[in-house]
Amino acid sequence: MRKSTGSLLHRQQHRRYLHRARPEPVHRLAAPISTTQVDVTESSDTRETKIPMTPARGLAHLERHNVTPAKLLEACPTFVGMAKMVANGETPDANWPCLLAAGKSIAISCGASGQLLEQAVRTVGPEYTAAMIAWLYEHSSEQLFNTGKRIRSFGGYMTFLVNIARDKNVLDIGDKFDRRSRQLEELRQ
Repeated sequence: MRKSTGSLLHRQQHRRYLHRARPEPVHRLAAPISTTQVDVTESSDTRETKIPMTPARGLAHLERHNVTPAKLLEACPTFVGMAKMVANGETPDANWPCLLAAGKSIAISCGASGQLLEQAVRTVGPEYTAAMIAWLYEHSSEQLFNTGKRIRSFGGYMTFLVNIARDKNVLDIGDKFDRRSRQLEELRQ
């Protein structure tokens, strides 16, 4: 007796499902990274030390890329406009606490949770969090007028940036501001 192709198709789909549902072998699972441990990895010519993420590293990253509150306000005019709306028409002062306060209000209105904002401040520091919010808002507002990659979820993108900073020690907002500064210089010329 010959089986119908429907049941054959069903068995093939079931096998694919079981294959995808198998757990990863134990030897492939990575150990979770603790924020208290310091990993030393060998590179081809030098030894690198991965330092756990701290708020001081966030500020040091911004200082290394010359991201100051004044430069942030200059590079993110859309963020400044929204910050004025949040502050009843007043331009935010060019200091980190004022920018963070305005940034928190903007981020919450864009869909980030208060818990995420507190986690960001604890992980990368208030200065880096303010810069991250400003860049994300500026970038997401530019996306409305340009084609290409689009930020679909402000809170989701911010969660991603905080998680890679915490888990992989990757800080890249300074690089993004460097790129933005070069773009502004090209437009002025």
